[in-house]
Amino acid sequence: MIKKSIILIIASLLLSSCQTVNYEKYSLLTVNDEKFIPPTKSKYIRGVSKEQWTIINKIGDPLNCEERINKLNKIQKGNIITSQEYSNDHFVIHTSLRENKVTILTEGTYNLINPIVVPENKYLIGEGDVIINANFAEMGIYNSGNIKNLTIQNAKTYGVFLGNFSTTYNVLVTGTGINHPLNSNGNGVHSNGTASHSNCVVSVETSFGYNEQGSSNITIKGGNADGFTVKYGAHDITFIDTHAHHNSDDGYDFWKGGAEKPTTTYQPTIRIFYSSANHNGKNPFTPNGDGNGFKFGSWDQYQRNRGRDKGDRLIYGSVACYNLEKGFDRNRSRMKIITQNLNSTGNIVNYKDVPVPFNKNNLDKSALTCEMFPK
Repeated sequence: MIKKSIILIIASLLLSSCQTVNYEKYSLLTVNDEKFIPPTKSKYIRGVSKEQWTIINKIGDPLNCEERINKLNKIQKGNIITSQEYSNDHFVIHTSLRENKVTILTEGTYNLINPIVVPENKYLIGEGDVIINANFAEMGIYNSGNIKNLTIQNAKTYGVFLGNFSTTYNVLVTGTGINHPLNSNGNGVHSNGTASHSNCVVSVETSFGYNEQGSSNITIKGGNADGFTVKYGAHDITFIDTHAHHNSDDGYDFWKGGAEKPTTTYQPTIRIFYSSANHNGKNPFTPNGDGNGFKFGSWDQYQRNRGRDKGDRLIYGSVACYNLEKGFDRNRSRMKIITQNLNSTGNIVNYKDVPVPFNKNNLDKSALTCEMFPK
């Protein structure tokens, strides 16, 4: 059962080669009294204000995501690598991550041959407009450490695969799976299995994902390409200021997400704050699948050998706008879904078996609305 304190806290807050995608450059935002610069071409990442962090901490930040982001933002020195150095030696990033605490990539395009693996307690930071072109790699980055200020495009199956205790911050992932005819996945930020846990994903955008192949008629031709996933036992994850749009399947998919024994006493194993799922199922470059915004779980009768949903889901201050089918979808999950300050419009069904949030007398002016995003 959900602890009553969580609900009371929320109530008190209310009372108190590839085909790349062209965007316009996003304007600077003031976050924590500093200039926050989203990745070039992002029109969705907004940054997290002091007021938003205060609310998040009151509701619950068991992974200390704010502290992790503050630590990332204080890093100024590290081993510097240029795109030319990487062109001359495709192992130079791997070597640096092995030998140094902090690796800094200077502005430019890095054409991957193999995925980048960021180990636990290591840092990979972009300086300026850093493009990771993963067209020839199965995935862009496997992250069990900390990554910041990167754009990852055109990976074959996964833009970022989350390990454990990782932080992914100020990252744009786009075009995963596009122009890869053999791929069966096209997920932007992917967490899968019980070994994927204790991850903070903050100020991240995933868009235009696609998969060509699949295990059934449902999953082929765009039916298995989601913006963010928490699947098959992956658990204990916090999403803040994350945005999934124009993916060929769902914005967020938590199919069989959660573990038998969560690593924290804090009840919800999936926590989402100030995030959006817009225009999913409407990838303009590819065929499309179901196209839901937030899919909160799975049906127990399917894939019984792969487990069942575990742990509650909490979503606050977020939106689902103009998705092909449903905005917020329980998808027959047995798990409790805690909702507050949500906005959903332009979907065939806005709330499918999900508690419609009571937003009367909402005093949180930071809660997102569909009008804040491109239509």
